[in-house]
Amino acid sequence: MKVLNKRGFIIGITTAVLAIICFAAYFDYSEQRLMISGALLIALSAVNFIRAFSKKGVLEESAENADERDRYLVMKSSHLVFKIMNYVICCFTFVFIILYAIYKFPYFLIIAGTLCAVLILMFIVLMVVNIYLEKHE
Repeated sequence: MKVLNKRGFIIGITTAVLAIICFAAYFDYSEQRLMISGALLIALSAVNFIRAFSKKGVLEESAENADERDRYLVMKSSHLVFKIMNYVICCFTFVFIILYAIYKFPYFLIIAGTLCAVLILMFIVLMVVNIYLEKHE
């Protein structure tokens, strides 16, 4: 069988792994919600596996039909979105740090730390993707 929808296949694998984790946790803790979560994840996994092998995904079809101008527009728009999100997350990080300095609520510091971690993760992913694309294109 040939995988036609790569995204559906990856989501199917991920949900299957999560279902196995839920069932393993159910045997340890015997909580009903873990069994229900596992059953729902198995159903979602089955649907994604069926879609992965039966029809092409939107990403695969659009990649076949896209011309050079479409790819350029997607590249420019994704670059602009990345810049905007980077500035927004950075601004919110500083806002929550200032709010923590004013009100001394630890929740503000947790939120600022999480946003800072997201910024660092975005930077690392950008570097890894950049290195990968330089070597393979």
